[in-house]
Amino acid sequence: MKKRYTCITLFDAESLNKICNALSKLKDYNLCKVPYLKEPYTVDNRKEADTLPYHFTLSYWDEANKEEAIEVFNKIDIEKIDLLIEDVKIKQGNDNSFNMYFSFNVTDKLKQIQTQIYTKTKNEKFNPDTYLPHISIHSDKDYNKLVKMRDIIMQDFKPFIVSFDKVGLFEIYPAKKVL
Repeated sequence: MKKRYTCITLFDAESLNKICNALSKLKDYNLCKVPYLKEPYTVDNRKEADTLPYHFTLSYWDEANKEEAIEVFNKIDIEKIDLLIEDVKIKQGNDNSFNMYFSFNVTDKLKQIQTQIYTKTKNEKFNPDTYLPHISIHSDKDYNKLVKMRDIIMQDFKPFIVSFDKVGLFEIYPAKKVL
């Protein structure tokens, strides 16, 4: 398995509590945010590898580009960004899987950070004109299970704001904070 270096948002404690509260009705489900990955990035045990906090990814680098990742990461200029979590959605994932996630409006401040990172990395997957950031809740191959889980979350769902003013660089998987 190859490693990646991934730049993610680090939500403040209050925001992480809001996310956990919104998911609290899913106590009968074992949530796993780790996506099903394609070779050579596969993970033997996704649930054991699920050690990252709730976040969204800003970019990633292959292990051969660790120094570039650190250089780009150290030049990220960030101020506090608030995001309005509006909905829970489901999208197609890798390897016949699906990803349930929180969706939110992309603000000008967020678009600036995305553009700043994309300009340095040119990682097309994270092109701010085409990539819509999201906060993964659970990845699964059972679409109907995700629909049931989404229905449970949405019963009393009220939009809420999450905030971050820091990003982290992690080696994954399993996650190990680099910076």
